[in-house]
Amino acid sequence: MNTRTLTKRPTVQLPTLPRLLLLALFFLAGVLLGQVLSGRVPDTTGDELRRYLEDYVRLGGEGAPTVQTALSALVIYFRYPLFAFLLGFASIGVVLLPCVTAAYGFFLSFSVCCFTAAFGVDGVLLALAVFGLRCMVTLPCYFLLAAAGLDGREAALATQLCFGVLQNKLLLDFYLGKFSNIPLKRMEGKVVQALRLGAYQMLFLTRIPHSAAVDRSVALTRAHCKNPRAPGMVNAILRSLERSLDQLPTIPQEDPAAYYGTLYSHPAWLVQELLDELGSEGAAAFFQANNSQPPMTAMVNTVRAGAEEVAASLEAQGVEVKPHPWLENCLILSRSGSVEELEAFQKGLFYIQDPASRLAVLASGAAAGMRVLDVCAAPGGKSFAAAIQMEDRGEVVSCDLHPHKKTLIHRGAERLGLSCVQALTADGKVRRTEWEGGFDLVLVDAPCSGLGVIRKKPDIRYKDPEPLASLPAVQSAILDNACAYVKPGGVLLYSTCTILRRENQAVTDRFLEEHPGFVREGFSLPGPAGEVPEGQLTLWPQVHGTDGFYLCRLRKEG
Repeated sequence: MNTRTLTKRPTVQLPTLPRLLLLALFFLAGVLLGQVLSGRVPDTTGDELRRYLEDYVRLGGEGAPTVQTALSALVIYFRYPLFAFLLGFASIGVVLLPCVTAAYGFFLSFSVCCFTAAFGVDGVLLALAVFGLRCMVTLPCYFLLAAAGLDGREAALATQLCFGVLQNKLLLDFYLGKFSNIPLKRMEGKVVQALRLGAYQMLFLTRIPHSAAVDRSVALTRAHCKNPRAPGMVNAILRSLERSLDQLPTIPQEDPAAYYGTLYSHPAWLVQELLDELGSEGAAAFFQANNSQPPMTAMVNTVRAGAEEVAASLEAQGVEVKPHPWLENCLILSRSGSVEELEAFQKGLFYIQDPASRLAVLASGAAAGMRVLDVCAAPGGKSFAAAIQMEDRGEVVSCDLHPHKKTLIHRGAERLGLSCVQALTADGKVRRTEWEGGFDLVLVDAPCSGLGVIRKKPDIRYKDPEPLASLPAVQSAILDNACAYVKPGGVLLYSTCTILRRENQAVTDRFLEEHPGFVREGFSLPGPAGEVPEGQLTLWPQVHGTDGFYLCRLRKEG
């Protein structure tokens, strides 16, 4: 295996200056509030809290819960007045500033306050480490990179290191384990992360000298880890790995699931499911695709402009633009920097969406004059695609369970100038009698395991499979409710961004058994999908070049 081949990760898109300043204020507010309230933490719990965080919040260590879980457990140690005050502080913020940035900002402030109240200045550093390393692929990454003053190349490298370590964690651990006398699971979490960063750079990157990778990992260990012997151990392990780069340890191949799981860093349960579904060659191609860089695709808002006009506007700002090879009015962008800063974005000439989501709307047959319901709409991409396909003529009722997501949809539609989109708050599992039989088309993009978007969210592969077992019941409940809103002769389009059969074909099979008034109906799509006479299709990144995605078109008879 050539471990040195890795596609370059995209540059992180930093938030605008006002949002960055807002997040900085939230962070500082959390620090100050935590310092003020630190005396209210019972003295006897300090050591317990430290042990809890050391054992479970290991910045990516094995078996760690989410940061939110750890913080929830942390909060129970506070006295009730403190908890009530912090909860009220967060609630006021959500009311005053109902936007994604504000909602995250108050969560950040609340969390930092908890850390600071428990550990003082050490808690501030710990909070930075937790949010920076565990959440590098989301907004905290942008906040920390911008706060660090990294230029474009440095931010791109930081993003590549984070994505690369997540994408190859099990493979890195396999090699590191061969050169360490101490099992990685017994090491401090930060030591393991320093080892992974050093090993990743030596195994996959060609422009960073091995000596620099080792020295930096040792320096990180010395600066952030408790054991004074840890830097020497990190140096020894990485130097041993460096000496063996031309003859790396062989991964055992007796068990195919274990072999592919290690080679491509996917959990054994998922590997086995994909081997059963696709065979060894197809599964290997899927895993390779998951570890590759997906292109950034922009869908042209043809209500306002044509593809050539949008491409010209983007190129004028230094963006590299290529037309998608088979999807009309879709542009592939590179060297875009912050998309939100682009003039064409601010004018609502395009929105970012994977081709898979656009194909779902094409399969639905949305047309001008229709009344459309998007049941699980956030962040609104399918609603926008439907409205554009309808030439902004008709009605698109775009719903989500959470009020702040309704605001997100509304702002997106407003930016794109789509007047037919109406954002509402609604629970997809709760019947609204006034909607019964009222829509030509109902879109159900159901909550799912998300295992079709691993290449964009590499940490998703490490989800605990046990909670995922309950998802088909949730999906079925939403589908059972949403079908009542379809007019006789109308269409129900079910989709997910996962590739698991039990969340896809099994859900629609059960639905058809219980709702004989619906039938699958064939459709036609551009590109490699082509004709789909059976009325259902799973899109695969290694086959179609899209996210992993399932879509099924169901016609209501009558």
